[in-house]
Amino acid sequence: MHITLISFLNKRRSLYPATEEYNQQQLSAAAKERGHDLSIVNVGDCQLLLQAGASKMLYKSGDFPKTDGFLVRFSTSFGTHIEAMFVKQLTLDGYTVINPYEGLIRAKNKLRTLQLLAHHAIPIAKTVVIKSRSGIDRAVAELGGLPIIVKTPFGSFGRGVVLVETEKSLYSVIELILKYMALGTDSTIILLQEYIREANGEDIRAFVVGSEVVAAMRRTARGGDFRSNFHQGGTVENVHLTPEEHACAISAVRVLGLDYAGVDIIRSKEGPKIIEVNGNPGLEAITKATGVDVAGKIIDFTVEKIKVSREKT
Repeated sequence: MHITLISFLNKRRSLYPATEEYNQQQLSAAAKERGHDLSIVNVGDCQLLLQAGASKMLYKSGDFPKTDGFLVRFSTSFGTHIEAMFVKQLTLDGYTVINPYEGLIRAKNKLRTLQLLAHHAIPIAKTVVIKSRSGIDRAVAELGGLPIIVKTPFGSFGRGVVLVETEKSLYSVIELILKYMALGTDSTIILLQEYIREANGEDIRAFVVGSEVVAAMRRTARGGDFRSNFHQGGTVENVHLTPEEHACAISAVRVLGLDYAGVDIIRSKEGPKIIEVNGNPGLEAITKATGVDVAGKIIDFTVEKIKVSREKT
């Protein structure tokens, strides 16, 4: 079977280009081990021809390469909603696409993710959404007081996430974020999230493929930092999920409409709470922490989904 990996990697924009190159290498190797061909197409080399009843993708000004299905490694950088239209076109053309366009767009926006999970009664870290300084005091009170976590709707690798411990620093951080957002095209929306003290700088990444948690790791922040991300210097180790954590992770991926994802969970006194869902999860940390061939799990799922799609047509 031939699989085409659509890469959104832009080395000039990406904070960790080597990380995404590692992900692609792992997926390519896993496909080869299973007797499949995997080619990588960068979205920067694609064009989209729009015409009545005959829109299609082009590649380097020629026809798009023939393939059985697509595996998408979606960028988490700003401004990729327009680029995501390429992924949407592949779906409109009848291809099997993993992860689907709709799921990627939902997961890219932290606000939309939390909104959907909350609507479906999936436990999340309590969050208040604000657009200005107005109502900050009420928001903090709803979250149980300081300290709180301040987030932007977009970002990855721990970017756009700040722990605020004093009222003075809270207003300073919010003013800075609002000014930064005003310079770009992003909506001035800020997420204020409860700080779960008992987590003590730890969270869990559950890696879901299809309807199965294939691997899970505990991430611990380095000294002096509250962010447990691997790329912020945190450490990782294999962890066993409770039945409730397992159910939360599976439900979150299903609600967002993703085929695979990394679900980030905090262990609180009240039980597990989801803080984020990553529709473009890295493979390096989870593979090293657990020893699981996560890339292989993704390839196996991709091949099976393509086969099922063929049987339906």
